[in-house]
Amino acid sequence: MQVELRQIHTVISLLMNNWRIMKKLNLFLLLILSIILVGCKKEDVGEEEFKPEKIIAEHEFINDGLISFIKLSSNLYQGENTIDLKHSITAFIHVTKGIYREITYYQFDYVTVDNTYETFYNREFAKPTRFVAHQFLPFVKVSGNAFAEVSGLIKYKTNLSLVIEEKEVKYKETILKFNENDYVNNSTNDDIIEVAIYKFDLDDDYHFKYKIDFKVENEPIHLDMQSWFKTTSGTVYPLMGLYNYATYAEDYLSVSDEIISGIVEIEQIYFKVIYIYNNKTYTLTSIFNVNDLVLLEE
Repeated sequence: MQVELRQIHTVISLLMNNWRIMKKLNLFLLLILSIILVGCKKEDVGEEEFKPEKIIAEHEFINDGLISFIKLSSNLYQGENTIDLKHSITAFIHVTKGIYREITYYQFDYVTVDNTYETFYNREFAKPTRFVAHQFLPFVKVSGNAFAEVSGLIKYKTNLSLVIEEKEVKYKETILKFNENDYVNNSTNDDIIEVAIYKFDLDDDYHFKYKIDFKVENEPIHLDMQSWFKTTSGTVYPLMGLYNYATYAEDYLSVSDEIISGIVEIEQIYFKVIYIYNNKTYTLTSIFNVNDLVLLEE
């Protein structure tokens, strides 16, 4: 009887020890599982990838307190058996009014002539800035080989009347198309503006600078411009375009040269300006013979 009692006691002890071990093991497993679940939860509720929406905007006249315009540039590159046309887009943004001025977000969309849509945005800045000049599209081939429209969206903060205000500006520009029939009554000036193109003799390539002068002062004007160059073989390519140049009659002068490769010989530059002034729309067309352009010193 005593032997049986000892055996029963031994069995009970083993069961109790195993229960304690299992209890500890279960607690350990629960702890590991909790850590895994918490980790999964953090991933589930983490910040989603930012996806900009397509800009929906209209052609605007002018925005008081912000200047934002777009410059299109083109150049030719020698391919294996062809001459390739490549395009570039540079955006300029300047917050002009307020004590505290800071750009917080900008986005630019473009649509090509075959309806291909692309977008570029920036919402992270190394330090507060009130001015941006950004070539967000380098010289690349684009679908359809031409742009149809470009749109801009800018968000910024400014301190007006001791209050920080958050503002948003949107605009859309339709890219001008070349039509030789437009060039009938050509001139480099009218009562409001005067245009000029200069050239530099630096190397085998063509180097041009553009100048647009306003004959009025401190008057709101919205100006869109496109130019094309014609080769001696008769082919016409886009050269430089300026869109949404909406200012209080601030003259424009190219910051950098517009460069066209010397793999072709340029004969003429076609220049077209459409601008809005005093609620009226005006058009100015010009044709510049490259050999007659004023040669500037380097």
